Amino acid sequence: MPNCLTMDEIQEDLGSSPEQFPHGFNVRDDSVAFVRLTRADYEAASFLDARILTPGRASVNLPWPQVAAAIDASRLAEACDYIFHIGHVGSTLLSRLIGAHRGAFALREPAVLRTFAQLGDGLDAEPRARRDADFEERLGGCLKLLSRTFDAQQIAVIKATSFVSELAAGLLSRPSSPKALKLHRHHPGRAEFAAGSKGARAGPLTAPTSAPGQRDMATRAAQRGRNTGPGVGVRNDGAGAGRKRRWRARAAA
Repeated sequence: MPNCLTMDEIQEDLGSSPEQFPHGFNVRDDSVAFVRLTRADYEAASFLDARILTPGRASVNLPWPQVAAAIDASRLAEACDYIFHIGHVGSTLLSRLIGAHRGAFALREPAVLRTFAQLGDGLDAEPRARRDADFEERLGGCLKLLSRTFDAQQIAVIKATSFVSELAAGLLSRPSSPKALKLHRHHPGRAEFAAGSKGARAGPLTAPTSAPGQRDMATRAAQRGRNTGPGVGVRNDGAGAGRKRRWRARAAA
């Protein structure tokens, strides 16, 4: 269904339901792209990325200041949980099973979080404090948009892409105290947890131990510096670094 609303109408509509979905964040012009999705669209989508941009479903860009103003005016709260995973471990099936519960609203691999994962380590040019604040404001705002649900008793459960695992420790440390599951292969070839995949396991994710009372993400993925085997969620093998982008360098390009 095309997004027939005007920019002003979309801005007013942001706080009422998740129908205006934040499909992407454009660093270059500091805007958020929205597409209109119904409840049935969310349920049918295996991936909330470019594959939802079907013919007749146009996206509309809103400048970040307008989006931020709409979020503040609607008093949107950040309240979402997560599924983190590596590839081919049954994460999509698990998300669908969780989404079948009336208390859960499942979102599968929203592309906007991948953008923030790519930007997350590129905050080292001056003035860093300002860029950190810009990054946090926009990430927090998009998480509030992703936290919206169709029913008041629901909580959003976001199945992140595997790349977004690099943000997992930070996401689980946020003031909203989210919960999470991790899916990984512990012993390939030995079925330890199903979710439709041989050799897959599921386990709870926790936030960094530096925050008392919160949970630790697999000891912050072995202190975010070591590969602990095929189940590790946060990579430090050099491959991830090539995907990073400079927060303001791209914005200024």
